[in-house]
Amino acid sequence: MRTLRAACLFASVLASGFANVSEATDVSPSNQNEAAVARMLKEKGILAEEYLGMVYTVMERQLVVRPQYIDEDLELYDISHEGREITFWYRLKNSDAKDIDGEAVAPALRKTLVEQVCQPMKSAFNLGGSAQYRYADAKMVKIISIELSASDCP
Repeated sequence: MRTLRAACLFASVLASGFANVSEATDVSPSNQNEAAVARMLKEKGILAEEYLGMVYTVMERQLVVRPQYIDEDLELYDISHEGREITFWYRLKNSDAKDIDGEAVAPALRKTLVEQVCQPMKSAFNLGGSAQYRYADAKMVKIISIELSASDCP
């Protein structure tokens, strides 16, 4: 359930990021295949990496108040991006990494992320983008990291 709430927050911010950048650049990747989007960007003299960087920057600014509390245990404490990858940094505030088997929860978490993130990230994925989801415990010890890209989506 918490992953669903986090994905909904993410999807609305991502959609807003694409809308803002699409309006500013007059390039709208939604419902376009990768070749069509690449042509639109080329015509405008914009690299796909630059376009995604603009979208990701809008997302980071929209979530300026951090941490964002997803529920009583989960918080989104940072968003960063480099190149075509955006990273969401989550912390489980009441958990200890030694009590969680990241490898055991990875398949279920990946499945949920694919179900919730692939559609809103489709435009970014079609431009070669990827999303990294990093989870840490209360002491900021890594629990698990999952990366998604176009090849992960149905």
